[in-house]
Amino acid sequence: MKYQLLAFGPGATNCVSALQAEFRRQFTDIGLDPSVDSELVEVAAPADVMNVDWGGAPVGIWFGDIAPFAQHAVDLVQDLLKHGDPVFPVCDTLLDYSKKVPSALQGINGQAWREPQDKTAVVADVLGGFRLTPRERTAFISYRRDESRAVAVQIFEELQRRKYAAFLDTASVAAGVSFQEVLTGRLSGVDLVVFLDTPTAVSSQWVYQELNQAQTQGMGILQVLWPGRAQAPGTGFCDAFPLRLNDFVDQSADKTDTLVAARLRELVQETERTRIRSIRHRRERVIAELMSQASHAGMTASVYPVGTKRMRGASIELTRSGQVVGRALPVLGLPNSMLVHNRSDELQQAGIGVGTVRLVYDELGIHPSRGPPRLVEWASQSQFGSPNATVVNRRSLDG
Repeated sequence: MKYQLLAFGPGATNCVSALQAEFRRQFTDIGLDPSVDSELVEVAAPADVMNVDWGGAPVGIWFGDIAPFAQHAVDLVQDLLKHGDPVFPVCDTLLDYSKKVPSALQGINGQAWREPQDKTAVVADVLGGFRLTPRERTAFISYRRDESRAVAVQIFEELQRRKYAAFLDTASVAAGVSFQEVLTGRLSGVDLVVFLDTPTAVSSQWVYQELNQAQTQGMGILQVLWPGRAQAPGTGFCDAFPLRLNDFVDQSADKTDTLVAARLRELVQETERTRIRSIRHRRERVIAELMSQASHAGMTASVYPVGTKRMRGASIELTRSGQVVGRALPVLGLPNSMLVHNRSDELQQAGIGVGTVRLVYDELGIHPSRGPPRLVEWASQSQFGSPNATVVNRRSLDG
């Protein structure tokens, strides 16, 4: 199976080159070989529709423009949506959006395709459409309030604007709850950490604990280095993003100063790249742990990193004495009821018994109030009415 990306619509020809470059880069970052595991097809003419691999769960990008819509392209939109395959409408600008997309896409949020960070975000969504990354982007901002409060809030607001579920202590912790327990629990379920490395940040007990937990879980960390700072010993595992004084509006780099717009955009773009690399490393950790435990349990684990024609996304087939005994789907962070529901639907459509499949995740750092395995199992059973539709953490395979 190949991950097939379809590019079509009146603006596609002018955008395919940039799309291919960004798609190949992110596909490589996720740990796959774009020349082997993916295929970009420009559906420019009716005959190109014959190249669509309907058995491989393709993803489409409609490049909108105010121009006549080719009938084969409109039909392809409807066919993709009918099959349940994602279509992402993008335009140079979202002005006159309804005139740039067919009626079937007018109820779907469009995205801009102009700035580099726009292209990065769109392709990241495509990876989500392929089940290679979580569809929801999540980030945790680690900082010292008395040195970088204004920049932390600025990054938080920009990430939210770009559809991230961002976590910032002053905005995300309710009153009357254990502050550090909430921080620890939230940190366990995010894609990456944005660490604002100000002069005394690493001496903060909370910042140190957050970085230590993130490293333990194999999470990506974007280390935003304040002017004049170099990576401190012990932080070489982070992705460095150095700042200069002229990157700040007032060029003071204090707790009230903010970043200039251009540098903020670059930071957010680098955040997306760190997120993709983080997802790759965390998935590899879960898969490696599962394979190790399967071996100890007398089973053989066969990994399908690009999924199969029956099932989108990475999967692991478990066999004992040559007989398939079950399948595992690696999950990043804590599985929620929506993820369980969607995976169950996909399995049923593929004709795979839900009772033979387990969602496997790394439970390190997950706070009990956010859903221990027993509660997740209960949600699964109540959703599907089957005690076999359970979810286990990565350490319970032997049982």
